[in-house]
Amino acid sequence: MSCFQHRSAIGAILTGAGAKLKFLFAAAALAALMGFPPSLSGAENVPTAAAVANSQQSGKKRMGVPAFANSSSTKDGDYGERFADMLLSELIQNRNYELIERTMIAKVLAEQRLGMTGIVDQSQVAKVGKIMALDYMVLGNILEASAINKGGTESAAISILSKGKTNVPLYRTELRVVVNLKVIKVETGEIVFSDNAEDTETITWADRPERITPERYFGSARKAIAKAAFKIIREIAPQEPAVILVKKVKDKITEVVIDMGRENGIREDQHFAIVREGQPLYGRNDEIIGVDIIEIAHVTVVRAEATTATAKVVKINNNPEAKGTYEIVRGDLLRPQDKSKVRSLTDIFAK
Repeated sequence: MSCFQHRSAIGAILTGAGAKLKFLFAAAALAALMGFPPSLSGAENVPTAAAVANSQQSGKKRMGVPAFANSSSTKDGDYGERFADMLLSELIQNRNYELIERTMIAKVLAEQRLGMTGIVDQSQVAKVGKIMALDYMVLGNILEASAINKGGTESAAISILSKGKTNVPLYRTELRVVVNLKVIKVETGEIVFSDNAEDTETITWADRPERITPERYFGSARKAIAKAAFKIIREIAPQEPAVILVKKVKDKITEVVIDMGRENGIREDQHFAIVREGQPLYGRNDEIIGVDIIEIAHVTVVRAEATTATAKVVKINNNPEAKGTYEIVRGDLLRPQDKSKVRSLTDIFAK
């Protein structure tokens, strides 16, 4: 299977389309026959059949993100709602998703008497997900939002040694945020992704520690959620632009043009790995269970047009089967890279 065929096959998979439409029509008909108003039947929050059909025809996956549960000891803020909004802002990078915001899901949860964060098992996910014609539901849980103050004798000694100098930190506070994210496939109730993500931050104080406000936690949470969202974007219906043009200067590959642009969510300073399918992978019974993915090069988007984008080649990897590096060719696919692990073009070319 070629790279283009591989991508087309992924984009063509539409699960449960007919069942969802039948469910919507049946729910609407039953509500009308029993004389329920829309607010009681949930019809006002149910997407129209046309909207669902358009989503399925485009190959987009309908994904719902309700407010996070909060299992931490920190409860003095709207953490669950804010964390869910952070996740939505990260997932929107993948235009293969049609994201359903938490407020719409909250209405259905209330009507089903599950509460704002009342989804606790897969059967409830299936119930709410089918009402809203979702493909996936992302459940978040705040496992920890802690602040540990450190200081005292050691800090006092530092103050004495400073000989009266100002701006010497006497105390520090270590913030730690840990979240768990699960992506559940509505049709089957299967957990297709689960990950714990965390971030720590140290705050220094010139005087005694101040009260840690929710905004402080939100800053650390944003980093942790971005890490987990990146993994979801890579694993669930990933966008995979293809190389359509390779640019060279004096026989050296400098840039590539890809077949997605701003309309697909591609923007400047995005980092990608150029990959290619390698040898098939066989299981213990000699059945094909996958394909080896070869990482050819690393690129960074420098210009994004409406339907195409240009990326500068940052690094081309060595080819162990030949002397020299890999050759980037038309049809190679791009997969997003974790931006926290990639140097920027400014850092690279400043050296």
